[in-house]
Amino acid sequence: MTRALIAEAIRKGTGCSPTLAMRTANALVAFWSELLRTDRRFVLANFGSFRVVPVKRRKTINPHTRALMQVPAGATVRFRPSPALRRAMSKRNEPPASH
Repeated sequence: MTRALIAEAIRKGTGCSPTLAMRTANALVAFWSELLRTDRRFVLANFGSFRVVPVKRRKTINPHTRALMQVPAGATVRFRPSPALRRAMSKRNEPPASH
C-alpha cells in the first residue's frame, strides 16, 4: 500500500480535493510513525495493533560477495490483527458452498 492509495481512498470517501487527501494521508503516516517512536505501540480498533520489537545483532552473508558480515541490532514493527479482522479474513477465504 502506498500513500497515494491511502490518499485516493480518503478522496473518494470524503469528496475532498486530491491535494487535501494527500496532506491528510501524509499526516496520518507521520502521526502513526510518531506514536511508534514514542509509545512503541498503537492500536487501531477492530483492525489490529502495531508494536516495535527489538532485533538482535546477527551474522549474514552478503549475496554479492559471499562475505560474512554483521548486521547491527535494531528494531522492527510487528502487526497483530484484531479478532474482528481475523474473522473477516477467514470468511473471505472460505470455499463457496456447494449445492
